[in-house]
Amino acid sequence: MVGLRFCIKGISIVSTMILAHLLVPDDFGVMAMASSVYALIELMRSFGFDTVLIQRQTADKDHYDTAWTLQIIFAILASASIIAVSDLAASYYNDYRLGLVLSTMALVTLFNGFNNIGVVEFRKKLTFGKEFTYQLLIKLSGFVITIPLAFYWRNYWALLMGTISSTMVSLILSYLMQSYRPKISLKVWKDVLGFSSWLYINNILFFLNQHSQNFILGRMGGSNALGLFSISNEIGALVIGEIVAPINRAAYPGYSAVASDKDKLKETYLRVFSYIVIIAVPSAIGIAITSPVFVAALLGEKWSNCVPMIQIISLGSIFVALNSSSGYIYLALGKQKFTTALTILWLCILIPLMFWFAPKEGGLGVAKAILITSIIMFPFYQLWINKILSISTFKLITTIKRPLIASVAMGYIVLKYLEYIGAHYHDLAGVTYLLSIVILGASCFVFILFSLWITTKKISSAEDDLFTKLKIFLEGDSC
Repeated sequence: MVGLRFCIKGISIVSTMILAHLLVPDDFGVMAMASSVYALIELMRSFGFDTVLIQRQTADKDHYDTAWTLQIIFAILASASIIAVSDLAASYYNDYRLGLVLSTMALVTLFNGFNNIGVVEFRKKLTFGKEFTYQLLIKLSGFVITIPLAFYWRNYWALLMGTISSTMVSLILSYLMQSYRPKISLKVWKDVLGFSSWLYINNILFFLNQHSQNFILGRMGGSNALGLFSISNEIGALVIGEIVAPINRAAYPGYSAVASDKDKLKETYLRVFSYIVIIAVPSAIGIAITSPVFVAALLGEKWSNCVPMIQIISLGSIFVALNSSSGYIYLALGKQKFTTALTILWLCILIPLMFWFAPKEGGLGVAKAILITSIIMFPFYQLWINKILSISTFKLITTIKRPLIASVAMGYIVLKYLEYIGAHYHDLAGVTYLLSIVILGASCFVFILFSLWITTKKISSAEDDLFTKLKIFLEGDSC
């Protein structure tokens, strides 16, 4: 699953690099505004039916057919609603372009509603190879449509058409790659919607968390400011969306399978948590440190204002990443209310901070609000999940100690290297420069982590798996 996200994000990075040179921040801002309104209406069908089917290990054909039928009903209602509010959205943002954009995006919701519900089996049965192929083909289809259209049109319509094409490919592949054929049925609708009610509330809160900044910043700063923040947030939050999310996505079926065995669930959570630490922390620190080079080399000077926002958001993503697994534990245990309570608390801190900082500092202020909120909320998330799973503070510290020390040391070495070089390159030279920094950082992290592992082997964590498997692989090659 991590490999899948790396492939998808690799395509996204290449796509963003090309589009950043072909389009302007205003184009990305228009799409960010439209996406926020689109996501707001999409809440009508955000009942998390796939999550329900994974959590219920005994779900039968009636559950799948009912979930698919409800999915279609809510998709039709949502697509009609998007068209209905398109002019109101254009008036709110004072941007007439949103009317036609949103009306076109209604097709995305409609197509998504007819997707084969059977593809949830890829994750439920842990057949992640099929999930890999399915998601990768969808991403590639959007890429091959968006880039040529961007060269031809040079505006936001290329982004929109790429989204629609990906949705159509997703619909077709869901039936080509999965033999299950759903039928219209509402036989167990009370059962499906009953579990989904808490998920629906959580999805509303998730929407507010993901899109409130777009409504606030888009209204106060306009499409250009929102476009700069959107790209900054995409890069700064790479760790959460492209590294941590797939780990949790893959771990959730495992949590559900052992939810009745608290000791096994605790063991599984700590192992997943240790992998998140060992991957997410150095990645986030690396993004923060290399962002000036990344932006100059791959995006261009017109995006230079993104650098401080990327740095702040990426550092905040460390705290969010370390908290992320807890929500899936609550889902597996049927305790969605814990996630709801924590998210409400998060929003009660974040939204006032954004209203305080955004008028003065724009996107940079929003980034600061995200960082402050993530730091304040970190102990709340950790204390709650540790209490539920009976995890001691000492155990938690020993789990994160080695990768945290290695990450900080790596960051210091890379920072000194950047100061020594003392220049930010552009174009091909900048790409070469960036690759050298990445190689240096990765090498330093692995070497320091390995050294710490050798000297403190009595502390069990993800490093045991990684270095033991590496040793076996190398010994196999030598034989």
